[in-house]
Amino acid sequence: MRTKIEVINNSEIIKVVFTGNVTFDDRINVIHELCTDYYPLFTKLRILIDTRQVIKKLTESEQIILGTFVASRIELKEALVAVIVEKNIMLNEQAIKKSSQLGHNIKVFYTEKEALTWLNVKC
Repeated sequence: MRTKIEVINNSEIIKVVFTGNVTFDDRINVIHELCTDYYPLFTKLRILIDTRQVIKKLTESEQIILGTFVASRIELKEALVAVIVEKNIMLNEQAIKKSSQLGHNIKVFYTEKEALTWLNVKC
């Protein structure tokens, strides 16, 4: 698994790119890193997550636990999260659904341009 986390130049948007075999634990670790390393830098996190190169799908129960965990993090309460997926391939549908049901502001996109536009308009 490879994960890259960076702040996009001249913005306060944090970009997370997942590639390859991304496990449940890998995803939890990224959430933890966002909360501990990036939350103190920005008052309202804007996160762009690119999952188009992920090859491992989580089980439905793992997705529900992940979505619940994301929504439970106080650091992410006001966050805007744009998730880029490969068209017609939804890897984390249950995680996104559960997180959204619990009040998390998350939206799915097929292109980075659309996702960035949404993140910039919503700020």
